[in-house]
Amino acid sequence: MKNKQVSFRNLFYDFRTFTCGELKQYSLLVNKLHRNLLFRKVLILFFLFGLHSNAQDSTSIEKKTFFSFTPQAKHAKIVNGMTFGLGLEAFEGSTIPKVNGLNLEINPLSPLIFLFANPHGFEENITSKVNGISISTGNIGAAKINGVCISFLNFGHTINGLSLNASYNYNTNLRGLHISTFFNISENGEGLFLAFSNSSQKLMGGQIGVFNRGDSFNGFQIGILNKSDSFKGIQLGLFNNTKKQKGIQIGLWNTNSKRSMPILNW
Repeated sequence: MKNKQVSFRNLFYDFRTFTCGELKQYSLLVNKLHRNLLFRKVLILFFLFGLHSNAQDSTSIEKKTFFSFTPQAKHAKIVNGMTFGLGLEAFEGSTIPKVNGLNLEINPLSPLIFLFANPHGFEENITSKVNGISISTGNIGAAKINGVCISFLNFGHTINGLSLNASYNYNTNLRGLHISTFFNISENGEGLFLAFSNSSQKLMGGQIGVFNRGDSFNGFQIGILNKSDSFKGIQLGLFNNTKKQKGIQIGLWNTNSKRSMPILNW
C-alpha cells in the first residue's frame, strides 16, 4: 500500500484495506495551504492592529499576560487567561507556548481543510499547550490540550480529557472520551472513542462506530466491521476479523488465525 494515494473518501468505500500506516501519506495539499507565504502575510495583516496593540514594545519579551490575540509573531507569551484569533499555530514561528484558561480560534482554512485534508503523519513533538478549554473551527498544529476541546476538526499532538469534533479528530495521543462525526484517528488511544470510524495503532479502551480498527488493542470494539492485528477483549459486530486473539468474537461472521465461525469465535 506504500504507493497508493489515499484520502478520507477512501475510508468509506475501502475500509478493509485501510491501515494506520497509510495515514502518514496524508501530506501535500494542507501543508501547501497552511504554509503558503502569501496566505501568512494576509493573516499577519488581518491581525496587525491586534498584535500592535497587544505588544507596544517590539524589542521586549513578555513572559506572562492575561489576554493575547493569536497568532503572535514576536512576543513569547504564557497566557494565564484567554487567547483569541486565528490560532496558536496559524503560521510557523508563533510564540505562545502555553495557555492556561480559554483558547478561542476562528480558522478561515477550516472548510478547505475539511474538503482536502492531508495530515502529514502523527506529530512527534509538542509545540504548544492548552490547559483548560479550547474552542475552534479547526485546531491545526502540534498542540497538547489538557481539558476540553470543542472543534469542527482537529489535527494535533495530544488531547487528555474530552473532545467533541463535528467532523474528525486526528492526534498522536488521545486519552479520555472522544466523540466525532466521521473519524477518531490516533497512534495511541486510551479511553472511549465514538465515531463513524475509529482507528488506533495502539488502543486500551473501547471503540464504538460503524468501522473500528485497532492494530493492537486491549478492550472492546462494537460496530458493523471490527478489525485488528491482535486484541485482548471482545469484538461485537456483524463482521469481526483479527489475527491474534485472546478473548471472544460475537457476530454474524468471525475470523481469526485459527478458525472462521458464525455467531461465536474464540
